Amino acid sequence: MVTTDATSLKLKERGRNHRPATFKEAALLAYASAHHMLGVLPQTELERLVPKLIERPYPKGHRCYCRGDRAAYVFIVRSGLVALTNQDERGNSYATITYAPGDVLGVGATVLEVPHEITPVAVVDTEAILIDCALFVDLYRRYPALSHAVVAELHGILRRAEKSTIFLARMRVPGRVSAILLNAAGLNCAANGTEVTVDLALSHQEIALLVGTTRETVTRIFARLTRASIIETHGRQVRLLQPERLRKLAELY
Repeated sequence: MVTTDATSLKLKERGRNHRPATFKEAALLAYASAHHMLGVLPQTELERLVPKLIERPYPKGHRCYCRGDRAAYVFIVRSGLVALTNQDERGNSYATITYAPGDVLGVGATVLEVPHEITPVAVVDTEAILIDCALFVDLYRRYPALSHAVVAELHGILRRAEKSTIFLARMRVPGRVSAILLNAAGLNCAANGTEVTVDLALSHQEIALLVGTTRETVTRIFARLTRASIIETHGRQVRLLQPERLRKLAELY
């Protein structure tokens, strides 16, 4: 009888410590397990982590944090697009680097315990997963695999920043806009003579932010491409009539 009572107590205790996961938590656990950085953690650690994760929407134009803020969270972009922004001498904002779904923001400031250097802005409606800094640092220190994944993430960010610098420095604005259109079409500037229609989620202002220019300049370039019968626009839909000419523009500039 004593053994039965003891077993019953253990089962009750296990039930308290291992409550059934909600549908939302199960989805978050699946996402974390497949993520290139969080997925290196043991499954048991991920199961403890998931209830502490925060899901937060960032409407287009909203800031995730501001330059000079102390790191409070590590951000994983779950959907949408985020850009680290800066300003030129005329006060025009431009993106120094973008973060697509799966990318991680704020990890460097978190592990080094320093303020953020640049402000990230949601270019389109975005959803992010937030991890408390203290919690992340604890995992970072306890799991070498996560430390290695963080270094790999920072290396990837550095490479993207270098490519972005080259993109802004070497390519003139018409070429940058052409590259944006080709990338949106999934052609990646490759030669392709087939017409394709793009549902462009970006406004002229947002394209200007990504290519480092003004909205007016982007509008003029779209008008020029339309007059040359290279593209055709219908609201947010852009039909690439001559992708090969766009590719040549991207290479020319």
